[in-house]
Amino acid sequence: MAATITVGAAPLENDEIDQMIGLNATAKRFVLDGDRGALTSLLSETRTSILDDPLGSFRSIMETAPPADQEIIGDPDWQSSSVLDITEALRTGVEGWVDESWALFAPWDDIDPAEVTTSVTWWHSRDDRNAPLSAACRLVAQLPDARLEIWDDGGHLTRYRLEVELLDELLARW
Repeated sequence: MAATITVGAAPLENDEIDQMIGLNATAKRFVLDGDRGALTSLLSETRTSILDDPLGSFRSIMETAPPADQEIIGDPDWQSSSVLDITEALRTGVEGWVDESWALFAPWDDIDPAEVTTSVTWWHSRDDRNAPLSAACRLVAQLPDARLEIWDDGGHLTRYRLEVELLDELLARW
């Protein structure tokens, strides 16, 4: 069995919070404070903004993302598929986004990475502003059968340009 993770989230240290885009940093702080109501309010407002103007809102959310992400955001093919994906994901409400954010940003005390037996290849970008590389490095180091592949040029959206390569690598390990 094999798994491929692309620019995945990992448990953060407090000094890594400010490395993230504003929305994620604020969400992380609400989770640390145990304030699910504030997180829900933040993501509900963001959801409304995204549904009203998907591309404009996403550009605003990602305004501090690296140039590689900005280039992908400007790609018409990426735009058409991403608008469909994000509007469908948020169409029925914000609850799933709140649950996912809570799971990602809360402590992972009940998870022991050493017990993961699946072969993992974790792809991450050095300049990812959604999920800091340092957190991914710490987590991958704890996985018994994992390797970290780092993109030197790119950001959180780099996987969009490398989809075929990523799938080929996964299938070769399957």
